[in-house]
Amino acid sequence: LDQRMTRIQELVLFLLEAFEGLSQRYDFCMIGHSGSGAEAERLVEWGQPPNTPEQRLHVVERMAAHAQFAAPGDRTLAAAEVGLREVVKAAADEYFVFLVSDADLRRYGITGEQVSKRLTADRRVNGYVILISNNTGEADEITAAVAPGRAHTCADRSSLATTFKTIFTHALRVAEAM
Repeated sequence: LDQRMTRIQELVLFLLEAFEGLSQRYDFCMIGHSGSGAEAERLVEWGQPPNTPEQRLHVVERMAAHAQFAAPGDRTLAAAEVGLREVVKAAADEYFVFLVSDADLRRYGITGEQVSKRLTADRRVNGYVILISNNTGEADEITAAVAPGRAHTCADRSSLATTFKTIFTHALRVAEAM
């Protein structure tokens, strides 16, 4: 196997650990999408971050269990729409949606332009796609078609911190330009 699920699980753990102890300042939810649906697995609910290593492990175990039995297909575009709707339900200073995909989108007729349109549909939201892929050719095509600064490819966990630094720097520059 190409280890995409492992890298997605590593990304989730990275984010959960990054937000550890910050629940008074930041709120987030995580929703897994698959061929089974845009909201196939609600991994973390708003205001209920997994605070212990055991709780975080449970999140990644649920991801693996879901992946074993998920229907074929891709709901990346619908997941982007859900993310944008979900994130603006409560008042906040800033809104972020991180759409994580394995970049195997061409097979389902999904283009970078479609991803970009979904991620930029609400100007209040900083929408980004993070492609977890060994298929750099397809990931590069998607990245090139998405609005500048809004798409990133992570082929391994060593690039996660740099990717998120780049994302938040981009969001800061966009906000300053407004």
